[in-house]
Amino acid sequence: MESQDKAVTCKDGSIETPPCCKAAGGGPYRATVLTAAVMLSIADHSAHGYELLETVTSLVGNMVVVDKGSVYRLLRSFEEDGHLSSEWEPQPSGPHRRVYRLTESGANCLQSISDGLKMRAECLRQLAKEADERLVRMFAEQRAEATVQEW
Repeated sequence: MESQDKAVTCKDGSIETPPCCKAAGGGPYRATVLTAAVMLSIADHSAHGYELLETVTSLVGNMVVVDKGSVYRLLRSFEEDGHLSSEWEPQPSGPHRRVYRLTESGANCLQSISDGLKMRAECLRQLAKEADERLVRMFAEQRAEATVQEW
């Protein structure tokens, strides 16, 4: 199938590419959603890996597929970049758990992601509105054409 992705210029001048005919949540979109969800999961409290996986899955719903390996790779990368810190937390029984916390750098990164998501959401709203308006015109024209043919 031919790719139907077309760049769309939004009213604010930004350019977006709608994810037409792509698997749900692939590419940069998936990475952005996962990044935001992981950082949001530890924005107001620390959490261990399994808890993070549950929270991330809950936050993204069915927008993207959450795979454990991707989340742990993101956590390692964020820690290397200074966006989060971690420490081993002893447990009364069983193995220690690694607990993650968002750093100030991570909070700044999350703010940037949030700003970008808001801009993207506005662009998508504008795109959907334009699609609805064009479809209404198209169906109205088709009805008018059918009415003329009936006469």
